[in-house]
Amino acid sequence: GASEKGGYLAAPLNFRLRAAELQPVLANLDPHALFVQSQYVEVVHELRANLSGTLMVAMDGDPAPGWASMEGLIAGGKDVEPDNEVKPDDIAYLISTSGTTGTPRAAMLTHRGQWMDAVALALEMRLTPIDRHLATMPIYHVGGRAIVLAHNLRGCTVHLHDGFDPAASVVGPEGRFHDVEN
Repeated sequence: GASEKGGYLAAPLNFRLRAAELQPVLANLDPHALFVQSQYVEVVHELRANLSGTLMVAMDGDPAPGWASMEGLIAGGKDVEPDNEVKPDDIAYLISTSGTTGTPRAAMLTHRGQWMDAVALALEMRLTPIDRHLATMPIYHVGGRAIVLAHNLRGCTVHLHDGFDPAASVVGPEGRFHDVEN
């Protein structure tokens, strides 16, 4: 949401990749900022030498020395609409390809294209604002992102799920997803 509205290019990364696999992807992207969850900090530390000039942002937990915190960025922000015009054919996302023939490349996806995908999916799935979506596909993938955007478009509840563990999760009698309490 924030990157799209602000006119920034979002380039979600495959969290399953090792540092050596991420290095050429990041070299190609040349990011200005990298938003990192605490469980991936060690992987990013391995890449730090190749990311000089990149703002490192800790999404959760205590930021490493020289890093910003997400909380700090939000606290320092302004509660106003961005003062820029995002055009339909501007690039919204750089989504890495699978890399089956070498290093993944960044596919450029426009705002218009993503909007049209979301509209088509929302219509085809007959989504209404009372629908809920358990997002099990990763949103660094074009398919996972498109389905989440379709649900966002219709005002649905979206639960981002970072992995499936059948021993830790059940669907209750009312059809809702619940974590099992130990």
